[in-house]
Amino acid sequence: MKSRVRKWTEYSSYVGGNSDKPIEEEENAFASGLLIPGFLLKSTLQQIKNPKELAKHFEVSEQSMWIGLQTHNLINKLF
Repeated sequence: MKSRVRKWTEYSSYVGGNSDKPIEEEENAFASGLLIPGFLLKSTLQQIKNPKELAKHFEVSEQSMWIGLQTHNLINKLF
């Protein structure tokens, strides 16, 4: 669990509003919604809890997966 929190800390700057590029954040969220549909992510989270494995499953980068988890408010489902 500590490693997941550490990973979230590493990637939180991409999705947490710390960016100086709000348009880029919006674009990332939109792209994430296309590549990682919320209904599929929710159902997949029942079997896979590891963000790295989820990224492999959806064939996206780990960063994209973190954005997808944030966009769909599912980060709390990892723990």
